[in-house]
Amino acid sequence: MRYFQQNTPLTAYERLMTETPRSRVAPYRPWRNEPHRLRMLRLRDSGLLPAGAGPQYIAALFLLAADTDLWGQSRGHVMPGRIDFCSIPGGGLGTTAYSLFEAARAIYYAYGIDERRLCDRHTVSDELFDLIMDAKAISRYGMRWLEQEAGCL
Repeated sequence: MRYFQQNTPLTAYERLMTETPRSRVAPYRPWRNEPHRLRMLRLRDSGLLPAGAGPQYIAALFLLAADTDLWGQSRGHVMPGRIDFCSIPGGGLGTTAYSLFEAARAIYYAYGIDERRLCDRHTVSDELFDLIMDAKAISRYGMRWLEQEAGCL
């Protein structure tokens, strides 16, 4: 019985409620790593992250900038206030980068993220799950949430 309980897939809500996110003790930072933080700062300074940008745009940029390979393929398709997802080549991306790409596109076009994929631990690690949940918060609350959580931008 114990084996069955450990391997039963959780819904996204159950996973969110039962697992602790990346240590949310002070100082909490939503960045995946230092290059992710620096990319977001460069986006702000370059004008690709304008003050009046929509929350879905900011959240999608947050996810695209989280992975070096994904950002390398997508940066040429980002314009101020707009991302051309149709032109971003998805080939050659690893599982993590492709999951970030799919989540960014789903948030940008506001058609939701597939809950079954989000709960699959083989595809979506805990770190990736946290990033996607942070992006969902950004898509709802916008730059205000990112400024409060990150302490910058």
